[in-house]
Amino acid sequence: MSETSIADRWRSWRFICPSTVRHLGQSIPPTDRKMDVTGILLATIIIILAIAYYVHHHFGKTRKMVYYAAKLDGPRGLPLIGSAFYLLGSNTTVAKNVIYLAKKFKSPWKLWLGTGLYVVVTRPEDVEIVLNQALSKARNYKFTKPILEEGLFTAPVEKWKRHKKVISSTFSMPILNNFVKVFSAHSPKLVERLEEFAGKDKFDVFPFMNKSAVEITCETAMGKNINENSKNFDYGQCLTKAMTLVFTRLFQLWMYPSFIWNLTSHSVILKKLSKDLHDFVAKIVSDKQIEYRLHQDEYCEESVKRKCFLDHLIELSETSEHWPDHELMEEAQTMVAAGSESMGSTLSFVLMMYSLG
Repeated sequence: MSETSIADRWRSWRFICPSTVRHLGQSIPPTDRKMDVTGILLATIIIILAIAYYVHHHFGKTRKMVYYAAKLDGPRGLPLIGSAFYLLGSNTTVAKNVIYLAKKFKSPWKLWLGTGLYVVVTRPEDVEIVLNQALSKARNYKFTKPILEEGLFTAPVEKWKRHKKVISSTFSMPILNNFVKVFSAHSPKLVERLEEFAGKDKFDVFPFMNKSAVEITCETAMGKNINENSKNFDYGQCLTKAMTLVFTRLFQLWMYPSFIWNLTSHSVILKKLSKDLHDFVAKIVSDKQIEYRLHQDEYCEESVKRKCFLDHLIELSETSEHWPDHELMEEAQTMVAAGSESMGSTLSFVLMMYSLG
């Protein structure tokens, strides 16, 4: 195409385009044009008001918190992410960063993760104050709800107070003393599992301790001797995978919004794992409820000295309106999950200290 023809076309377009636009504009009825302009103005006003409300509500709500946080020592934070970069990297890196911060700053000290403020306490006297007065759960506890729902670990304050009073009575010293025989019976099984590693290189002891912890928790707190030889389902391993996903979300701030988390493959896997964990505990609870209903009189008379956590809750749910079945399930799930996880971690830590000594 020659330069002349290109220039001619450009001249024609210069004159055609404005007239075409005017023609198109004239083809739209005046009423429709007014409605379009009105709609755009209304949408703009709504967006501006929404942004203004969010800014006022958010900063008005956090202004007091920011004021008091400024009085605490702590690492400097960056805009939007705060000091979250200290929690990035491998487990070893994160642990080193946390130890470094705990040594550098005097308790209590602050840590900003995104827009969330966390106050860290390390002195026993500070921990005592927090445990006695700060009863509300942090918002991040909701990440464990697919696993624990609203048991003692994640329940709102009022529900927590009501349940704690009842649950505490199921762990009196006479009841705990009866469990010593169970501990002794499981000790040789644990030793047998660890024998194959005697004299060999280092290995991860947690899976073995966690498996024993699950068995002990089910037999003591739930009154059920689970089939340890079953290869169909490993509760401890399933729980570890589920908690790994929870901590993955905890340390990745962009996954905090539920609509983003629900789009990830992690969310799908966690739902599947949570269902398997719930089904495992539900089977134990169902068997114990059937046992209670079939042998209620014997159950109450003969088991009063060895009444376990689940026995106590089943009796409450059968005789009181204040303990519906779904709350019974929530506390049972929390007991097996939190009980076995904490016991397995503690036993693993003790063995690690022995090995270092």
